[in-house]
Amino acid sequence: MKPSSWTKDADVIENEVIMGRQMHRGSFLILEGEDDHRFWDRRVLQECELVVGDGKPNVEGAIIRLDTRRFSGALVPHFALFFALSEARSGQLQNARAQE
Repeated sequence: MKPSSWTKDADVIENEVIMGRQMHRGSFLILEGEDDHRFWDRRVLQECELVVGDGKPNVEGAIIRLDTRRFSGALVPHFALFFALSEARSGQLQNARAQE
């Protein structure tokens, strides 16, 4: 169990997933907290590694960072995060067009 004074951020979650790829070839389901872990733990196959993100902003940041790296196999169960990722991609496209 981690100390109560220590929390993850998006960078830590991103690195946890990337480093986890060395031992795990399946998918990674990035969750907001321990309650989500308890819920999903009984509902996913062993091929899916559960990663607790310590809050929605951390999960959003980690999935956006992983997507930017084109990391394959990181998932989030929340539909709202899909929109965050879509908006981030849209912003990247707009930034790329502005630089052309």
